[in-house]
Amino acid sequence: EMRKLAEFIEKLSCDDLPEEVKTTVSFRVLDLISAALGAVDDPLVKKVKASYLERNNGTGGKIWGSEGETDINAMLAHTLELDDVHPASKTHGSASLIPAAWSCARYVHASGKEFLTAVVCGYETVSRIGMALGVTSHRKKGWHATATCGGFGCAAACGKLLGLTGIFLFPIAATVLAELHSVNNLP
Repeated sequence: EMRKLAEFIEKLSCDDLPEEVKTTVSFRVLDLISAALGAVDDPLVKKVKASYLERNNGTGGKIWGSEGETDINAMLAHTLELDDVHPASKTHGSASLIPAAWSCARYVHASGKEFLTAVVCGYETVSRIGMALGVTSHRKKGWHATATCGGFGCAAACGKLLGLTGIFLFPIAATVLAELHSVNNLP
């Protein structure tokens, strides 16, 4: 099934998307950025941002609402717990995949259409993997679906923007997630 999903992502173009999907994904991006900007003054976010900037001499990508590293956008996005949810998979796909796609799109100078198409690919991946894993079973094994499924969504969105073909989309995400789980199981 992963191969079919990878082929779908590889072939999908903005022209394939119904207008309703284009509108919905645009609103989801704007909604997430709005939620993230609401967290800019959160004390924990400020500490993480200060630590990052200190370690990187004040350089990096772009944090929504200030200068800094793009990875912090995912933290901003999930801090207030206002990000979207896909009920069948219990995932908050936007919190991880939109910041990742945003950073990657900036890196490759993607168009708005390319960015939004990549976000759709990310959502499809997060939701489908989340449903396949089974929410209750996945959580009882110690996993958090937003993180695990979100990693695959990030791979799908960024892979789409980078022009990676099907077979290259998911192995790295799977390896990273397996390493994270092994850390969780340390005594």
